[in-house]
Amino acid sequence: MVTFAQHGGVNGLLGQSQPESQPESQPESQPESLVERVLILLADGEMAKKDISAKLGQKEVSGQLNKTMRDLLFETMIELTIPDKPNSRLQKYRITQAGQKQLLKQKGKDK
Repeated sequence: MVTFAQHGGVNGLLGQSQPESQPESQPESQPESLVERVLILLADGEMAKKDISAKLGQKEVSGQLNKTMRDLLFETMIELTIPDKPNSRLQKYRITQAGQKQLLKQKGKDK
């Protein structure tokens, strides 16, 4: 029988702890994070969430994309094109200056 503590508590069950045998850093061939890919797409211009999802190769808007978009909005990396109507069917997203700076910082790390 495996106990809760043997799994590393909550972090172990959520997959957040990393075994000691694995390196801490990710290999350079690792694909960009979802955050970075969304920022790259929005750097080209305003897009609806469903269009972002399609460009990412998803059939529909995933829960992970919804969470990422909420986080980016909260961190003011992106903004709504119609802020007064957040649920509008015409709603699109655009990258902010803070988002552009973050994207440049990420590109600088990749070099």
